[in-house]
Amino acid sequence: MKLTNLAKILMIPILAVVLTLNITSTYAASTISDSEKENYYAQYVNIAAEVSEETGHKVWVLPIDEFTDSDWVTTSKFREQAFAFANLQVKPVVNDGTISRSTGSDTNQTTITVGSITETLYIYGSFETQYNSSHDRQIFSGVNVISSYLSSSSNGTWKQIDYDHDLLDGGRTYYITVSGTYTRLGLATNLYASTYFYCSSTGGIS
Repeated sequence: MKLTNLAKILMIPILAVVLTLNITSTYAASTISDSEKENYYAQYVNIAAEVSEETGHKVWVLPIDEFTDSDWVTTSKFREQAFAFANLQVKPVVNDGTISRSTGSDTNQTTITVGSITETLYIYGSFETQYNSSHDRQIFSGVNVISSYLSSSSNGTWKQIDYDHDLLDGGRTYYITVSGTYTRLGLATNLYASTYFYCSSTGGIS
């Protein structure tokens, strides 16, 4: 499916953040009563609203029954993590130019950074190519599949929602943008990640 009105830049601000907090805390669920949890939760909601207003990025809190033991932290820690997610960044990894063994597909990388946490989001593309007599070379002629995923060692999760593609350079380059939801230890955010795929003169993809 093709997204409409996507910003065509390599780093796109976060549209929305769904969050609870999962960082080391002196609190454990077994030591917090239900009434204390309700009190903390009310403060978390207020913090989320304040962070949304200050950063310009929508931040909200998951339902209280979705909190895990490690989610119950001090309000100062919650505020710190809320700001980190509101300012989450996604950047492309510079392609090394290596041509894939397959002539129709390749996998590129982007990085997701939240505070001190950085991990890799892989974007896989499968394409159709065809010979163009005017340029005396292979060029892109269509998109078969665009998918994306985190590394198997990641503690987070990624669910792709959609993607957009633009054909550039006379059919030699595709600019691909994927959108989806990234979560890690109870934190979640909607984001965009972008990369370029290149078609060699013989139809190899990089």
